[in-house]
Amino acid sequence: MKQDLFFWNRWLPLYRRLYISLFVLFGISIIIYFIQKVIGANSVISWNTVNEVQDISFDIDSFTKGIFNFTTTAPSFLVVEWFEASDMQINDIATYIYGGSVAIAMIWILSLLPSLSRWWYLGSMMVVIALFTSFQFDILQVWGFSNFTILIVFLIVILPVSYYFHAFRPDISLPIRLLTFTLVILFVAFISIKFAAIHNPSMSILSYGTRILAIISVLFIFITAHEIPSHLLLLITNTGITTSRNSLFHFTVITLFYVGNLIVSYLYNSGLIDWNFLYINGFYLLIITLILGIWGFRKRVDSWLSDPYSTMLYVVLGIITISSIGYAIATGNDPMMDMYEDTIIYSHLAMGIAFYMYVVINFRGPMTQGLPVHKIMYQPRIMPFGLSFALAALIMLALLFRVSMLPFNQGVAGYHNYLGDLYFAEKSYVLSESYYKKALLFQQRNHKSNYALATIAKQHNNPEVMAAFLKQAITNKPTPYTYAALSQLYSQEELFFEALFTLKEGTQKFPNSGELFNNLAILYEKTHVLDSAYYYYNQALDLTNKSEEVQTNLVAFWAKNLSVQKIDSIFGTIQPSSYYALESNRLVMSNILHKQDKQAYLPIPDTLLTRERFTYLYNYVLNHKTDKDTVPAHQLKLITTKPENSLFTSYLDFAQAVQLYYTQNIAKGVDILKNTEQGTSGQQSAHLNKTLGTWYLQQNAPALAVYRFEKAVKAGDTLSLVNQGFALTETGDFRRADSLWQALRMSPIPQFRGVSNTMAKVTHTLSGYKTDSLSDAEKVALVYFSKKEDLTPVVSSINDLSFRASALLYLAENHLNANNTSAAESDLQALQSLSVTDSSAKELINELQLKTVWLKKDWNTLAKLITSSHSPRKTFYQAEIAASAGKKAEAEKYYLQAMKELPFDESIVLATEEFYNRQNNPDRGYEILTTALQTNAMAPEIQKAYVLQSLELNLTDYAAQGMEELKRILSPADYQSFAPKYEEKRALIEKKLAEWK
Repeated sequence: MKQDLFFWNRWLPLYRRLYISLFVLFGISIIIYFIQKVIGANSVISWNTVNEVQDISFDIDSFTKGIFNFTTTAPSFLVVEWFEASDMQINDIATYIYGGSVAIAMIWILSLLPSLSRWWYLGSMMVVIALFTSFQFDILQVWGFSNFTILIVFLIVILPVSYYFHAFRPDISLPIRLLTFTLVILFVAFISIKFAAIHNPSMSILSYGTRILAIISVLFIFITAHEIPSHLLLLITNTGITTSRNSLFHFTVITLFYVGNLIVSYLYNSGLIDWNFLYINGFYLLIITLILGIWGFRKRVDSWLSDPYSTMLYVVLGIITISSIGYAIATGNDPMMDMYEDTIIYSHLAMGIAFYMYVVINFRGPMTQGLPVHKIMYQPRIMPFGLSFALAALIMLALLFRVSMLPFNQGVAGYHNYLGDLYFAEKSYVLSESYYKKALLFQQRNHKSNYALATIAKQHNNPEVMAAFLKQAITNKPTPYTYAALSQLYSQEELFFEALFTLKEGTQKFPNSGELFNNLAILYEKTHVLDSAYYYYNQALDLTNKSEEVQTNLVAFWAKNLSVQKIDSIFGTIQPSSYYALESNRLVMSNILHKQDKQAYLPIPDTLLTRERFTYLYNYVLNHKTDKDTVPAHQLKLITTKPENSLFTSYLDFAQAVQLYYTQNIAKGVDILKNTEQGTSGQQSAHLNKTLGTWYLQQNAPALAVYRFEKAVKAGDTLSLVNQGFALTETGDFRRADSLWQALRMSPIPQFRGVSNTMAKVTHTLSGYKTDSLSDAEKVALVYFSKKEDLTPVVSSINDLSFRASALLYLAENHLNANNTSAAESDLQALQSLSVTDSSAKELINELQLKTVWLKKDWNTLAKLITSSHSPRKTFYQAEIAASAGKKAEAEKYYLQAMKELPFDESIVLATEEFYNRQNNPDRGYEILTTALQTNAMAPEIQKAYVLQSLELNLTDYAAQGMEELKRILSPADYQSFAPKYEEKRALIEKKLAEWK
């Protein structure tokens, strides 16, 4: 028994080693088959992660003007990722593996065939010739030959060598033959590949050769189909597993069970039943058959091929069969797979019946006596064993006709699919399309052809044709990819419900496809069915192996749809990741919560941006807007200079401007944003202008703010009318502001009504008109916007203590702006009797106290106060203290730093100019004023100083230009007030020039 099991141990060591190496290849081909079976359609279709960027607005800063709060907003970009089915792909790796398997098999076959008897040899060589002919070497156009010349050359090389080994030198050992035919096949392969005119010669040879290779595989499946019942017979008649001597009864029962299961599988594959039943898998059945056949085949062929050649030939044919099936799976050729599976079921069913009849007819008597019939299994007394194959063939024909030759049509369709793939790889799409359509003629609902034709229709931008093929593809052996592709196509055509129903059907057919659940969640979210969206996101997260993509979407979902409080509670549960899209969305949540993210920056490997890298970099910079000299801040400069990143440049410039503005480089930040705005339009232009207007308002440059808010309104941001009204009121142009507020009161926009009613009463009063009595809040606004000192009665009339405190603060500020420090000190003293709890009010009190001390030039007290102060003017006060102490170098350093930190503060600019004038450096003072005007050309005090400084340097033309600018920005009364001073100084300069001449 052991000798029969390990029969190869009886062979010569050399042949034993050759067989073991061949058996290892057979095992590898089975392993590769199982790998391809697991990979399935993924080998030719894959998931592509496609993303879109969605913006969500958040507040990056806020400040108070009077009783009103202002916010600076910015878009923060979320990434939403869905799974897109790729186009049909060509599996080059499978082609190389299959090609290598066929080449090795050919070497072994050519080496073994000379050992056959004469007629068997001649018949086998005819098959070899047919196989080489089917390769259609003329398609390769080797050396320009498009006829049979190359085929004839190859056959002239192969056939004489083979016949020589068969007829003249049959004694030559197998290793010598293997070496010889290895060289021959290598020669054929080298010539075919090296000198072919097409791009994919290997694929061409295999695609055309699959006709004969499939026939060989089908015949091999058929002639081995009895191996399972024959080994069942061996088991029953050899092991004594029953106490009964009547082994025929047991064989009958087992055969009925075996054949019955095959009948059920046949009915299922034919579409006649669809029971909830565990059906026999034809491919697993074949693997078992092929392995059992290693021991069974050699017993049947001793008459025409002896061991070890018979066993080796069997293993080689097994390699061809398994490789051919594996290639069909690896290329997604479902009609060819169906053909092989049906062939396996049909042949095993037919041969199971025929073999049972063969056994009963020949060995009924010995089996009823319990004799070991397996020893004489292939020594029939009545019915020759070959007749059982004839009977099985008739049964198979009956089964084929029962289903209208379906397996044959499947095979033809699969063959045309191979040719379609070939010409698709060659980019001959017209030929490729024609072969795929020929495949549909033989099996209309095959997935491979329909999906490939949909891919071609997509390339031709023909969505209607694409949809037709995809709908046909999901009718037979669909894949999750087909549902995803059809759903996406419907979405692109804005057929939402069709897209939704397609994905719903897909998730029912493929309940483990996390990719489909993810896409379904996105569709539900877009229609604001948030409960369903959240449910399906969680389903996708549990099912897909691409959890980072789904988690990215879940974080985006939270950021868009949850309250700040809920976001805060969830935020800590999100684990940091190296996945850019996920980290980008996590940063958006940080921005919403106004939390600076503590995670290390993810380096961007190069300066060419993808969407997810752009959003990550952008969101990171905004999140770290107060950090100086960060890595992304430096990268921004490189990235924005790349033409390839032009799509993102304006947004990155905005992020860079924000980072500069909030790191005390305000002028540069504003300048970048102004330049960025010039290249934008529409919504983006409106946002940039609104941001500039808000910054100008924050920096006390209301005239510039008015201009920017006007531009924002023209670009489509109607809500900026409110900000424009505030800015106009800040400029002191109360009549114009009043006209705007009165118009906004009548606006149908709800956001305008409350604030416009309040401001309309304030500006109406400031314009000199009589109005109804003002509320406490309106009185505070009146004190703030008037900038006047004589409003103590108004402040005293305020009943609400918190409002009165605010009014006192603004009145103190008005007094200080008029250099009335004693009145300001009285106001601040009065504040002590009121409980001020607001943090911004406390900051303003501290600021006013510092300003009071500064105006009084009490440098010692000022030095003590700023030690622990966080005043934005702290650097300026340090400059003033150093200047008063005669520390010129230190004072200069602080003055220049203060101008960088607060370039819109007119008092700082003027003090710096005066510092240089005192140092007898009027040219530097002039440069200071010029620089300041580049930042804030609407600053009247700086413009006045510029005019006088120009005269001081004898730049009379520049002074005259400055006066023209003053005429534009000053009221007539203010201009007339300054003009005499200008004329007096100009006359003095002209007199000096005349005297000098």
